[in-house]
Amino acid sequence: MKRTNISDLLDEKDKGRIVADIANNIEKQSKPYPYICKCITKYGGVLDVEINWNFRRNVQGEIIGLISIVTDLTEENHIKDRLSQSEFGKDSALDALDKIPFGIVLVDENSRVKFINQVAREIVDENDCISIRKDVILPTNSRLRTTFRDLTQKIIYGARSNRALPREVMSLPRSSGNRQYSVIISPLWGNHLQFGLGKLSEPLAVLFIADPMRSRVGTPEIMRNLFGLTMSEAKLAERLVSDLTLEEAAKDMGIATSTARSYLKNIFSKTGVNRQSQLVKLILSTPL
Repeated sequence: MKRTNISDLLDEKDKGRIVADIANNIEKQSKPYPYICKCITKYGGVLDVEINWNFRRNVQGEIIGLISIVTDLTEENHIKDRLSQSEFGKDSALDALDKIPFGIVLVDENSRVKFINQVAREIVDENDCISIRKDVILPTNSRLRTTFRDLTQKIIYGARSNRALPREVMSLPRSSGNRQYSVIISPLWGNHLQFGLGKLSEPLAVLFIADPMRSRVGTPEIMRNLFGLTMSEAKLAERLVSDLTLEEAAKDMGIATSTARSYLKNIFSKTGVNRQSQLVKLILSTPL
């Protein structure tokens, strides 16, 4: 059986860079990471591929070669590319992002904002930990700005060199003393549905900002339709999933605790559960 060297399949534009990078990793025995690049088929066609590889070692642990697995991404990229170039895809993406219950921000390597959804705008307006000045988003805590910039640049530089780097995560304490934000930083690159931006000429980083003080469940109207609840029952369920006790939820709704208990009994009957913890788990397991 003929063994094919992965370098024989690489497009000439990618071959030199990737071969040199792998050689450097072999010398340093760095942790392998996947490459996103183009390969040439035996018929001369071009494929978008992801190459996952690892060292092949003997029983003494010495490197004796490489093992590669190549995944064809061509059709997937074509579909996403067609969506990104259609007005339907763009409009739908933007509308959908404004309905997602956590912050989404697209930034370039200098942390300049290219897109921000509604929740992220609200988080920034609170000025509790994150701010935007001259289109640049940064933590208000000056000690965290360098780390934030470094992680964002690391993600984008990795994407630019076709390295599929893992996402980065950091926590941002809030000046108000409320529970801290969680921020996930991921690369955004290639022929993908680019959040309504169309095909990108340069990679971006996408920030996912989670606020533990903000409800991440759907609106009462959605819960009412999904479970057949009355509006009052749906509003109570929303508060219970947002970590309020029954007493706190009743007070927040301006109703007696006994009335809230009656609503909760009806909710149990309609959802098929019999404990508040089961109700929360049920709701969080749905697309809400």
